[in-house]
Amino acid sequence: MPIVVELIPEAEKKAAQLAVASAMTCYSGNGIVRLDSNKYEQRREMVERIRLSTLNAGHNTTRQHQDFTFTLSGISRQVIWSFLHSHPFYNSEQVSQRYVEVKKANFTTPSNLTEEQRVIFQEGLDLTFEAYKKLGEILAQPVADEYYNIFPARQKRPDIKWQSVIKKKAQEAARYVLPVAAHAYMYHTISALTLMRMHQCADLFNVPTEQRQLVNAMVVEVVRQDPSFLSELKELKTYDLEGSLEYKLHQEFFNSDKRVFKTEFDEELGDLHSKLIGYDQNAQATLAKAVRATLQVSKADLPDERALELLLNPKNNGNLGETNNISTFTKLGSALPVVTYTFQKKLSHSGDSQNQRHRMTPGVAPIFYLSSEPDVVLPFIVEKHEPAKAYFDETMEKLWGVIGRLRDSGAPEEAVQYLAPNAVAVRLIEQGNLRDLHHKYRMRLCYNAQEEIWRASKEEVEQITAVHHTIGKYLLPPCSLRKLAQTGPVCPEGDHYCGVPVWKKEVNEYERVI
Repeated sequence: MPIVVELIPEAEKKAAQLAVASAMTCYSGNGIVRLDSNKYEQRREMVERIRLSTLNAGHNTTRQHQDFTFTLSGISRQVIWSFLHSHPFYNSEQVSQRYVEVKKANFTTPSNLTEEQRVIFQEGLDLTFEAYKKLGEILAQPVADEYYNIFPARQKRPDIKWQSVIKKKAQEAARYVLPVAAHAYMYHTISALTLMRMHQCADLFNVPTEQRQLVNAMVVEVVRQDPSFLSELKELKTYDLEGSLEYKLHQEFFNSDKRVFKTEFDEELGDLHSKLIGYDQNAQATLAKAVRATLQVSKADLPDERALELLLNPKNNGNLGETNNISTFTKLGSALPVVTYTFQKKLSHSGDSQNQRHRMTPGVAPIFYLSSEPDVVLPFIVEKHEPAKAYFDETMEKLWGVIGRLRDSGAPEEAVQYLAPNAVAVRLIEQGNLRDLHHKYRMRLCYNAQEEIWRASKEEVEQITAVHHTIGKYLLPPCSLRKLAQTGPVCPEGDHYCGVPVWKKEVNEYERVI
């Protein structure tokens, strides 16, 4: 029979109906099973039995056929980092602090503060917002110097367009002083199953109050359109946080000296943002075997080195020059995941917020402990420009003074966290397979990527190349891959071209300040 494709009308996309209809289809000898509202009611006893049995048995792929797209506004960067983006099953399009100026009114004040504590909290917001504006002014000239060093011709013909770019580059670094209480707005798409899991786990670390408020509001919107979703939620057992191992260990180690852990972690890192700590010595040979298994050929016909060159060199494998990542579909692309690398990383909260968007290279989702003294990662332009660094350090000392007063007032620890700056350090362990790391480096080695995650990616590729040269030499930004693949234009960024012919450089030659 010919292929038949239909788009399910929105009116028929009810969570329970889709879950049961898709489950019944697995055992149907008569083709696709459909359950519109009338059929659902007529066969209620049977479909309810199927709904419950699949739910209780954990056969929940059926719950992924229903998805919800939300627009979310007025939520903190902390709840996004800690909850919305700490798992792989979502899609978000979020307003960027790199490109959009933050407004003074757009911050979350925790609802569980007393009036006295709100005054202290507001002092922290005022301090950081003033610093955000002033740091942007301090950085304007050094950023302009770096920009016109890249585009010298543009300095001879000043244009409002260049001024806008320079302002945004300064703003990108200045935002590191802003607290994670800053608002964001976004489109956010998740499946019914993910919303069910979020409903179960909304009381987890680190900001349970805002998480619960957010999830409840999302559920209300879904139930307004699809009352059957309530029947799914009523069957779920809420995660018992206080009975969990992570809560018991959190209680046991809450008062431990976190400085010992940080010192130990940072000494192991040395001068790196990201350190390679785990890999298979035989990774290249294993990858070559995976290529041969894909093609069903012998080693005599396809030796290791040629197998790797065919797979990884865009001159041979033109798919690697595509802007869309199709390696999850290609047969040879299926060989790449047999190789994995593990990294120990220290990034700012802002840097890790960028890093965690690469959902297929998962890292530890840490319980957030805000230290009693400044513990931050600075943007390179701030580190390089002494007046900016001095002002940044002074601001952090003042901010931690406010944080200390808020903590001493008895404010809940989750509320105190909202004053942590974007620069606050996040320490984690992260692992990825070669297919997903290849995609990540292609995106993040681009000079238009956020500077901090670009720097960490560069370090990772250099370390991979040191242990696995043939693999590492083809971990490149899009322009270099497209150059090798003889795909034009070499830079796919159009008007956003960074101004540096990166495709002419080796990764260890990459340098940038902004």
